[in-house]
Amino acid sequence: METITFTCKVITPMFLAGADGKTPELRAPSIKGAMRFWWRAMRSDLVGSGGYAALAKEEGALFGGTGDQASRSSFSLRVSVGEQKVYSEERLVPHDSRKGIQKAFAPGQQFQVTILTAKKENIDKLVALFYVVSVLGGIGKRSRRGMGAFAIAEVKRNGEITENLYPDTVDQLLRLIKKVSTHFDKKGDKIVCVSSKTPDYPFIKEIEWGKPDSRILDKISRTTHDLKSQNGQVYEVSLGHASGGRFASPIYVSVKEGNIPVMTTLNTAPNRDKHRINFSLQDEFKSKIL
Repeated sequence: METITFTCKVITPMFLAGADGKTPELRAPSIKGAMRFWWRAMRSDLVGSGGYAALAKEEGALFGGTGDQASRSSFSLRVSVGEQKVYSEERLVPHDSRKGIQKAFAPGQQFQVTILTAKKENIDKLVALFYVVSVLGGIGKRSRRGMGAFAIAEVKRNGEITENLYPDTVDQLLRLIKKVSTHFDKKGDKIVCVSSKTPDYPFIKEIEWGKPDSRILDKISRTTHDLKSQNGQVYEVSLGHASGGRFASPIYVSVKEGNIPVMTTLNTAPNRDKHRINFSLQDEFKSKIL
C-alpha cells in the first residue's frame, strides 16, 4: 500500500458548512470531488480519441464509477483538520461591506490529506493531480472567485518526508500537468491545451499566472461586480450566474501562495446561445485581475 500525506494550509478563507450549516467542516468528498473535476477538465484528449465513453471509462477506473461504468475507486482519501481549528468571520463578497458575513476556515489553518492506493502505477499521477488541484482550484463556496485556496507545506511518502513539488513557476506547474495529460504545452506565458479536438464540454483551454497583489480578493470581487453591472445578461452568459438556474463560470480564478492569481479558462459549455457569448468580455475580466 502506497501512502502519501500532504500537509496543507489555507491561503484564502475557506467556506464549508458542516452538519449544522454554520460551522466549517472539511470532508474527504470535497477534496476527492475537486480532484475528479480537474482530472476530467484536463482529459479532453480522451474524448478526441474515443468519445465520452472513453472519458467515462478512464474516470471510473481511477475514481470509481456507477451504472454501466460501475467500479471501485483505485484509491482512498482521508482528511484531517486536527484539534487546532482556526475560524474567522469573513465576507463572501470582499469588496462589499453590505453583504453578509459567514464563518470560514481562516488563512493559515492547516489540514492533512492522505492518499492511499494499492495500485502503485497510479500513485505518481494522483500525486501530480493533487498538486495541480492545489494551484488551480479552491474548496467550498466562491472557489471560482478566489476563495478556499490552499497550498502544500509538506509531503510524506509512506511516513517519510519527501520532496515538496508545490510549483513556484509556470514551467513547474506544466511538468505536473503533463503527468496527468500530455496534451498541454507552453505558449508564451500561458499553459495551453494542444488536443486536436476541443469538445463542447468544460475542458481546460488555457492557464495564466498573474502578478502578486496583496488585495487580490478585493480585486477579484470588485472586477466581478463592475463587469456584471456594466454588461448585465451578457456577463451572465459569458461569465456565469447563480440565479435562474446556476451556470458555473468558465473562468476559474484561484489564488496561489504569495497572493498570486491563477486563472484557468474552460470551454464555455454547455451550449447556452453561443452567439451571445462575449469572449472579449472574458478576456477583459482576466486582464483586469492578472
